[in-house]
Amino acid sequence: MLPGVALEALQVHRIQQEQIRVNMGEKWQDKGLVFCDGYGGFFSPDMVLRRFDKLLDEAGLPHMRFHDLRHSAATILLVAGVHPKVVQERLGHSTSMRCEMGPVERLETTWTREGKVTV
Repeated sequence: MLPGVALEALQVHRIQQEQIRVNMGEKWQDKGLVFCDGYGGFFSPDMVLRRFDKLLDEAGLPHMRFHDLRHSAATILLVAGVHPKVVQERLGHSTSMRCEMGPVERLETTWTREGKVTV
């Protein structure tokens, strides 16, 4: 259910990662990760947060917590018409999530009228 542009980006990433793996030889730690450090291992949480903050700055976006991406993703899915139960499952909620559609409906109106989402 990923858009084509995301699938293409992941395919390019996979090719690049394979080239890095070959170049690293025995130093490569094959943990089966899609996103990993230069040795195939886990990213440190601090490094992920620094990169995230840098990306926000480069994009001219306000600071937000990394966890806030879950809320953004849920809002985008709801605006796109994905059923709230599907959104709940994607977020990993095992019980019903409380969802107020009012803010989402206002966001959808802003998105449709202006051609972009302004939060």
